[in-house]
Amino acid sequence: MMLIYALLSSISIRFKNEYFSIHIVELHLFNKKMTETTRTTVTLNKSYMKLIEELVNVFGATRAQVISNIVEYFFNDSKNDLLLEKLRTRKRQEITPDEDDLDNRIRKYLKRADKIPFNVFIDHLKLDNDYVIKNLDKWGEKYNFSLIDNKIVKE
Repeated sequence: MMLIYALLSSISIRFKNEYFSIHIVELHLFNKKMTETTRTTVTLNKSYMKLIEELVNVFGATRAQVISNIVEYFFNDSKNDLLLEKLRTRKRQEITPDEDDLDNRIRKYLKRADKIPFNVFIDHLKLDNDYVIKNLDKWGEKYNFSLIDNKIVKE
Protein backbone atom coordinates (compact mmCIF):
# COMPACT_ATOMS: atom_id res chain seq x y z
CA MET A 1 0.00 0.00 0.00
CA MET A 2 1.33 3.42 -0.90
CA LEU A 3 1.12 5.99 1.86
CA ILE A 4 1.15 9.59 0.74
CA TYR A 5 1.06 12.71 2.84
CA ALA A 6 1.77 16.35 2.15
CA LEU A 7 3.02 19.11 4.39
CA LEU A 8 1.90 22.60 3.58
CA SER A 9 3.86 25.41 5.15
CA SER A 10 3.06 29.06 4.75
CA ILE A 11 5.43 31.90 5.34
CA SER A 12 4.23 35.47 5.35
CA ILE A 13 6.81 38.16 4.71
CA ARG A 14 6.31 41.88 5.05
CA PHE A 15 8.35 43.82 2.53
CA LYS A 16 7.92 47.61 2.11
CA ASN A 17 4.49 47.58 3.78
CA GLU A 18 3.22 44.78 1.53
CA TYR A 19 2.64 41.18 2.54
CA PHE A 20 3.86 38.28 0.44
CA SER A 21 2.92 34.69 1.13
CA ILE A 22 5.14 31.83 0.17
CA HIS A 23 3.61 28.38 0.22
CA ILE A 24 5.92 25.42 0.48
CA VAL A 25 4.56 21.98 -0.25
CA GLU A 26 6.46 18.83 0.64
CA LEU A 27 5.13 15.59 -0.75
CA HIS A 28 6.24 12.38 0.93
CA LEU A 29 5.70 8.95 -0.57
CA PHE A 30 6.19 5.77 1.41
CA ASN A 31 5.88 2.32 -0.04
CA LYS A 32 5.26 0.25 3.05
CA LYS A 33 2.79 -2.29 4.32
CA MET A 34 0.21 -1.04 6.73
CA THR A 35 -0.10 -3.23 9.81
CA GLU A 36 -3.48 -4.30 11.04
CA THR A 37 -4.29 -2.68 14.34
CA THR A 38 -7.13 -2.68 16.81
CA ARG A 39 -8.08 -0.10 19.40
CA THR A 40 -8.79 -0.53 23.07
CA THR A 41 -9.21 1.64 26.12
CA VAL A 42 -6.66 1.32 28.89
CA THR A 43 -7.30 2.45 32.45
CA LEU A 44 -4.20 3.04 34.56
CA ASN A 45 -3.81 4.45 38.04
CA LYS A 46 -2.35 7.93 38.41
CA SER A 47 1.19 6.80 39.28
CA TYR A 48 1.43 4.75 36.07
CA MET A 49 -0.01 7.60 34.03
CA LYS A 50 2.67 9.91 35.43
CA LEU A 51 5.31 7.42 34.28
CA ILE A 52 3.67 7.28 30.84
CA GLU A 53 3.64 11.10 30.67
CA GLU A 54 7.36 11.16 31.49
CA LEU A 55 8.04 8.91 28.51
CA VAL A 56 6.08 11.00 25.99
CA ASN A 57 8.53 12.31 23.36
CA VAL A 58 11.10 9.80 24.62
CA PHE A 59 9.48 6.41 23.97
CA GLY A 60 6.67 7.67 21.73
CA ALA A 61 5.07 10.90 20.55
CA THR A 62 1.80 10.39 22.44
CA ARG A 63 0.59 8.50 25.50
CA ALA A 64 -1.01 5.90 23.23
CA GLN A 65 2.26 5.36 21.35
CA VAL A 66 4.19 5.06 24.62
CA ILE A 67 1.79 2.40 25.91
CA SER A 68 1.85 0.60 22.57
CA ASN A 69 5.66 0.61 22.51
CA ILE A 70 5.82 -0.72 26.08
CA VAL A 71 3.45 -3.56 25.20
CA GLU A 72 5.40 -4.42 22.03
CA TYR A 73 8.67 -4.31 23.97
CA PHE A 74 7.21 -6.69 26.57
CA PHE A 75 5.97 -9.23 24.01
CA ASN A 76 9.17 -9.05 21.91
CA ASP A 77 11.49 -9.59 24.88
CA SER A 78 12.36 -13.29 25.05
CA LYS A 79 12.85 -13.03 28.83
CA ASN A 80 9.04 -12.83 29.11
CA ASP A 81 8.38 -16.03 27.14
CA LEU A 82 8.22 -18.21 30.26
CA LEU A 83 5.74 -15.88 31.96
CA LEU A 84 3.59 -15.70 28.83
CA GLU A 85 3.55 -19.49 28.53
CA LYS A 86 2.51 -19.82 32.19
CA LEU A 87 -0.35 -17.39 31.56
CA ARG A 88 -1.45 -19.30 28.45
CA THR A 89 -1.36 -22.55 30.42
CA ARG A 90 -3.45 -21.04 33.19
CA LYS A 91 -5.99 -19.85 30.64
CA ARG A 92 -6.18 -23.30 29.04
CA GLN A 93 -6.74 -24.85 32.51
CA GLU A 94 -9.51 -22.42 33.42
CA ILE A 95 -11.44 -22.55 30.15
CA THR A 96 -13.15 -25.79 29.21
CA PRO A 97 -13.49 -26.22 25.46
CA ASP A 98 -16.75 -26.43 23.56
CA GLU A 99 -17.41 -30.16 23.00
CA ASP A 100 -18.61 -29.75 19.40
CA ASP A 101 -15.61 -27.62 18.45
CA LEU A 102 -13.25 -30.06 20.15
CA ASP A 103 -14.91 -33.00 18.38
CA ASN A 104 -14.44 -31.30 14.99
CA ARG A 105 -10.77 -30.47 15.69
CA ILE A 106 -9.94 -34.04 16.76
CA ARG A 107 -11.74 -35.61 13.76
CA LYS A 108 -10.11 -33.27 11.24
CA TYR A 109 -6.65 -33.77 12.70
CA LEU A 110 -6.98 -37.56 12.75
CA LYS A 111 -8.05 -37.55 9.08
CA ARG A 112 -4.69 -36.05 8.07
CA ALA A 113 -2.27 -38.39 9.85
CA ASP A 114 -1.98 -41.93 11.17
CA LYS A 115 0.72 -41.18 13.77
CA ILE A 116 0.81 -37.86 15.58
CA PRO A 117 3.38 -36.98 18.25
CA PHE A 118 1.54 -36.41 21.53
CA ASN A 119 2.93 -32.89 22.09
CA VAL A 120 1.89 -31.88 18.55
CA PHE A 121 -1.59 -33.29 19.21
CA ILE A 122 -1.89 -31.22 22.41
CA ASP A 123 -0.61 -28.07 20.69
CA HIS A 124 -3.09 -28.52 17.86
CA LEU A 125 -5.99 -28.87 20.26
CA LYS A 126 -4.79 -25.84 22.26
CA LEU A 127 -5.63 -27.57 25.52
CA ASP A 128 -3.96 -28.13 28.85
CA ASN A 129 -1.84 -31.31 29.14
CA ASP A 130 -3.74 -32.53 32.23
CA TYR A 131 -7.11 -32.09 30.51
CA VAL A 132 -5.95 -34.09 27.48
CA ILE A 133 -4.44 -36.87 29.61
CA LYS A 134 -7.61 -37.09 31.71
CA ASN A 135 -9.76 -37.49 28.57
CA LEU A 136 -7.35 -39.57 26.48
CA ASP A 137 -8.96 -42.98 27.21
CA LYS A 138 -12.46 -41.69 26.45
CA TRP A 139 -11.28 -40.03 23.22
CA GLY A 140 -9.29 -43.14 22.24
CA GLU A 141 -12.46 -45.24 22.33
CA LYS A 142 -14.59 -42.59 20.63
CA TYR A 143 -12.15 -41.76 17.81
CA ASN A 144 -10.45 -45.16 17.53
CA PHE A 145 -6.85 -44.31 18.44
CA SER A 146 -4.35 -45.22 21.14
CA LEU A 147 -1.22 -43.72 22.68
CA ILE A 148 1.84 -45.75 21.68
CA ASP A 149 5.44 -44.56 22.20
CA ASN A 150 4.24 -41.04 22.97
CA LYS A 151 2.31 -40.88 19.68
CA ILE A 152 -1.37 -40.85 18.87
CA VAL A 153 -1.82 -43.85 16.55
CA LYS A 154 -5.03 -44.52 14.62
CA GLU A 155 -6.22 -48.11 14.83
